[in-house]
Amino acid sequence: PHRMKRVLYIVLLGLLFLSQSYSGDKSWFKSFKGTIGGSAVTMNILNYDGEIRGFYYYDKYSVPMYVMGNLKGDSLTLVAYLNSYDSENLKGILKNGNYTGEWTADTNKTAAFQIKDNTSVSDQFEYVFVYGKKELFEGMKYPPTATYTEGSVWPGDEYEHFSFLRKQILKDKRFPLSLQAIGGRMLENKKAFIKDFLEMNKDLTRDEGMDGWSYSREEQDIMTIAYMDKNIMVLSRILYSYTGGAHGNYGTGYTCLDLNGQNVIKLNDVLTSQGISKLSGLLEKNYRLQNDVDPKQSLQEAGLFEDTIKANDNFLLTPGALIFNYTPYEIAPYAAGEVMIYIPISELKAYLKPEITKILE
Repeated sequence: PHRMKRVLYIVLLGLLFLSQSYSGDKSWFKSFKGTIGGSAVTMNILNYDGEIRGFYYYDKYSVPMYVMGNLKGDSLTLVAYLNSYDSENLKGILKNGNYTGEWTADTNKTAAFQIKDNTSVSDQFEYVFVYGKKELFEGMKYPPTATYTEGSVWPGDEYEHFSFLRKQILKDKRFPLSLQAIGGRMLENKKAFIKDFLEMNKDLTRDEGMDGWSYSREEQDIMTIAYMDKNIMVLSRILYSYTGGAHGNYGTGYTCLDLNGQNVIKLNDVLTSQGISKLSGLLEKNYRLQNDVDPKQSLQEAGLFEDTIKANDNFLLTPGALIFNYTPYEIAPYAAGEVMIYIPISELKAYLKPEITKILE
């Protein structure tokens, strides 16, 4: 049920028409450090005009949880997901760089949290985004509507690896690698999306358009940082698209970066061939543990398409875990949401390549 809430939240995102790109007061990226009930945590979140997206993790485990929420005035409410049935909620006040309040979990646990903006990191990044909305037929209750959101974290010149990171962001977004700023290109994308929507519906009559939802179109492309330390950064790209039908499609892609070596980390860079051959068994074992699947129950009976889980190229690497993400329909039905399986690094130590062991230290 929490996955469905997450899907609906993504579907309903966006309330205000913005005709230009923003960075500054209307948007920011911040990295926080602090504690939840005495446990050390790190939070990397972005804000675009009150909508919050990002990740946080307990430092002891370094397993990022996806976060979404909203900021109204100085009231910040967040919900975080790691799997299909557990969520964590934070409700508090963000003021002068301090975020304090109450944490609750589905298990009815509660705890106080105190988290502070780590300005030494936050000040090195900005968040640039565009938002556009165009409705057909004025005065209609549910008119066909085009909605476009695109944004990306962007490193400033003061960030040690700014050149490498900018090029990787541009490469992932298929922008020209020569760009020194990205807001202009995002505006072009927004305008092209709305132009295509208008062209597609130029012959649509008002009576036909009464079924506004089926003619509406939406596109979201949100890039941020899921995890970072002095050696590794994991970029996250959240994509959502609605092109008609019962629901849209979405998925989160991850890119792991070796900051000092200035390379994208591939699975073959992380594990030996023996380690890669062990992944399917480790993925099944940890999926069962993390989703409370009875050992006697087959994976298909638990809701997956097949009785084996194959490793993919969509993973996060942190000092605590190797985490694989599966988008809707990849290994399970849409209703299951994204399936994230984390394998503790302790279970992989014998198979890590020496270069990766050094990076993870």
